[in-house]
Amino acid sequence: RPHHENTLWLDHGPDNYAAVTFNELEQRVAIGWMSNWDYAHDLAAKPWRGSMTIPRKLSLSNGLLHSKPVGKSTIVRLEPRDEQYGLDFVYEGERRLLLRVDRFSREIWVDRSEVWSLKRSTKHSARLDDASELFLEIGTDEGSGEIFAGPLAFTVLVTAEGQPRLVAANASLTYCPSM
Repeated sequence: RPHHENTLWLDHGPDNYAAVTFNELEQRVAIGWMSNWDYAHDLAAKPWRGSMTIPRKLSLSNGLLHSKPVGKSTIVRLEPRDEQYGLDFVYEGERRLLLRVDRFSREIWVDRSEVWSLKRSTKHSARLDDASELFLEIGTDEGSGEIFAGPLAFTVLVTAEGQPRLVAANASLTYCPSM
């Protein structure tokens, strides 16, 4: 996708497309197609090609649109031990989806180069307001990861197998009760 300095993205990952909202619920909820037309035809069709994202509750705060997962998600807190820290999603064969934060630049990014069979669209980033510590809400499934960091969301497909385990990188990791 083209990068524009003033664009306010609902999702900073590459794989949340054509979201639709539902109005008849108590809250505004959106769900999107988890894929990308740039490479959808290059992915295997078995057992499926694409799926739907986790439903997300939408809200406005200070003129910005925020999304939070609806239903159960894993909530973790990362306390940095170094200037750059993050979380590894470790799949079968020790292949990793990386989430990293740079405290100095306040950049947060996901890098799926180890868990993505295609050679394009591997690193996706955004800017945090505060990078001193991070609370994450995480939804993973075989073939996908959805990461919510405050107002930022990243939806990424992966071609690794199995459910990942979470490993902190230069940080302490605390599992939190569901909110």
